[in-house]
Amino acid sequence: MEKCIDLRGRGLMVLDHIPFEEFIRYEYCILRHYTSSSLLDSIQKDGLLPPSQSNIQSSNFDSQSSDEDKHYIYLTGNQDWVFSKNAVELHGGKLVELTVKVALMSVEADDYSELYSSKGIDPKDMSIVHDKLTKGLWRNCRTRYSIKPEDILEILILD
Repeated sequence: MEKCIDLRGRGLMVLDHIPFEEFIRYEYCILRHYTSSSLLDSIQKDGLLPPSQSNIQSSNFDSQSSDEDKHYIYLTGNQDWVFSKNAVELHGGKLVELTVKVALMSVEADDYSELYSSKGIDPKDMSIVHDKLTKGLWRNCRTRYSIKPEDILEILILD
């Protein structure tokens, strides 16, 4: 049986009760991805793909984003509809929250504005991922790997 840890919180909840030694024993984690309902047919058919593979931009990349960002699916432990609002502004439709199961070892800390790499810190370092997902208030992360349709556990559409 696979070991899976639910890293979703409600609001700004810190999950610091999960020690690193326990965290790395998990095979999968449960996180959220925010998008637009206009993309759901494609997502239910093909799963979640990085924009570089799907040619679908899920949000407006701002001036701080790089071409590297197009190779990632962005995930979060937070309940944060801002990501979905960005996708709706770009594609229309309704706000959508997806609950997804992801291989823990495929998750990286979100390196937005090169927060980590500019300091010589590897965002794939599992101690950084642990701290980002369990101790930080903003638990944003990313993966380069596609998320299969069967690993989308729940779809919540906000009217």
